Amino acid sequence: MQLEVTTVNPPATHMKPRTSADLQQRVRAKIRELVSELQWPIEVRSSEEPVPTITCNPFRKVHIVHMPERFGLLDALHEVIHAWLCEKVHPIFGTVVIDGQTEESTLTLFMQHESLYTCAQDWFVDHWLIHWFPEEYSKTLKAYLRVLKLLLARDPGALRTDFNMACPAGLLFAEVHRAGIEAEVPDQVWDMYDSFRRIDPSRPSAAAMLELLNSLADQLPRYGGPQLVFQLSTDKEIHNLIIREVETCTVPRSASSSRSAR
Repeated sequence: MQLEVTTVNPPATHMKPRTSADLQQRVRAKIRELVSELQWPIEVRSSEEPVPTITCNPFRKVHIVHMPERFGLLDALHEVIHAWLCEKVHPIFGTVVIDGQTEESTLTLFMQHESLYTCAQDWFVDHWLIHWFPEEYSKTLKAYLRVLKLLLARDPGALRTDFNMACPAGLLFAEVHRAGIEAEVPDQVWDMYDSFRRIDPSRPSAAAMLELLNSLADQLPRYGGPQLVFQLSTDKEIHNLIIREVETCTVPRSASSSRSAR
């Protein structure tokens, strides 16, 4: 299967925000800019969730935006970037990667390990938040670090036992370092962190996404999970996601990563 690597070259943002009002204006402008480049129709629906979400459906070729009464503009931009990458690069960056013809085994595994898929997508999506709004998004990352510190104070062993906590933590430290923030990566999530940092999020492609998914999936057995393999089918116009569970008797690599990052 040949998958082309697509380099996305969005317009650069030149002026740093000086006030909160200026930042909001610039984020709104970026949202309008990306939405103007979308070809699929957008449906807006109300939501009771605390943050906006978007359903990018390549099978129906539609984006459905779920909007709460109040929301953060960077959260909204995050969701629009999903739609933008879904259309401009590959549907694997959208939020609907399975349809009615998807194998039941894949559907079950996807639902069981959705956090792995979400973290992999967010590595590519959040890159643009760092690129366009580094100062403001750095504040968000620092806030996440404080929350993680509080969570670990309550459960110090969580990063060793809970994949659904370790994977987002690995993503967080990878984004923190990409944003130029100093932070020490806990040993428990070093391999997870290394999986992210080995993939360049500024060059999104289906191949890069699959590489990241499978690198993260390699670490599931360490947390008592199955060994999974992510693939894309090529028998349809829209490439369906395929997730296979394979037998393994090996432990994911843990000492192979070079601790060269700060």
